[in-house]
Amino acid sequence: MSKIIVREATKDDCVGIRSLIQELADFEKMPDGPQIDASVLEEDGFGNDNPRFGCFVLEEVEENKEKRKLFGYALYFIAYSTWLGKSMYLEDIYVSPKYRGQGMGSKLFDTVAKKGLELGCQRMDLRVLSWNPAVEFYARKGAVDLTAREGWHNYSLDVASMAKLVSKANFDS
Repeated sequence: MSKIIVREATKDDCVGIRSLIQELADFEKMPDGPQIDASVLEEDGFGNDNPRFGCFVLEEVEENKEKRKLFGYALYFIAYSTWLGKSMYLEDIYVSPKYRGQGMGSKLFDTVAKKGLELGCQRMDLRVLSWNPAVEFYARKGAVDLTAREGWHNYSLDVASMAKLVSKANFDS
C-alpha cells in the first residue's frame, strides 16, 4: 500500500524535479527547452539564504517508506505587481500521466495558492500553451485568461537578445 503526499521540495529532490521538468518539456513538444541541470536547481533553490524559487512535489511513498517516487511538482517564485504589490508566479506545474485524473493536479495547485496567501501575495500568475488541456483546469480553478479578457500578451527576451540589446544601447546619456 502506498501513500500520496504533497510537500515542500528539498535539495535532495532536485534530480527528480529536473527529470519531471524534462517530462513537461517533452509533453509541450519542446524537448530541447530545458537548459539547466539539477545542480542549478540545487544552487538557485537551496544553495543560499535567498532562494530564487519555491517548489512543492507530489510523492508516492510505499508503506515501508523505503521506496519513494516523485511524480509531480509545482515551481513558483515571488514577483511584484505595481498595481497590487507582492505576487506569485507559477512557473511550472506538472503531474506525470499515470497519476492524472485523480485530483493530484488540484492538490498541488491548491497547495501553491495557499502558500501564496500565506506569503501575502495578492495574485498568482501563470501561463499555459493554448493547446494544453490544462487551460480548462485553470479556468475551473478560477484563473482568468488575460489575453482573451484584457489583451495582455507575455513577451520574453532570451540571453542573446538581451546581450544584443545592451550592446546597441547608449548608457552614457
